[in-house]
Amino acid sequence: MAIKVKLQQGETLTIRVDAETWNRAFKAALDSGGMIQVHNDDGHVLAINPQQVVYLEEVPDEADQQVESAARRPEPVAH
Repeated sequence: MAIKVKLQQGETLTIRVDAETWNRAFKAALDSGGMIQVHNDDGHVLAINPQQVVYLEEVPDEADQQVESAARRPEPVAH
């Protein structure tokens, strides 16, 4: 799964993480006054101020969408 995060400045980020992991990081950042650090596949780090998060929603990531697409593909039925 992925999380789509909408920030106050209007920017939307899609992060490949499950909701439980995001919620733990978000709460820890709020409690400590720190930032949420997101690491991408290239090793870059994005720091998100939790105070700037307007809302978030769970969305299927690309791999999940491919699996769902394959699962919904009609198949011929033998008679």
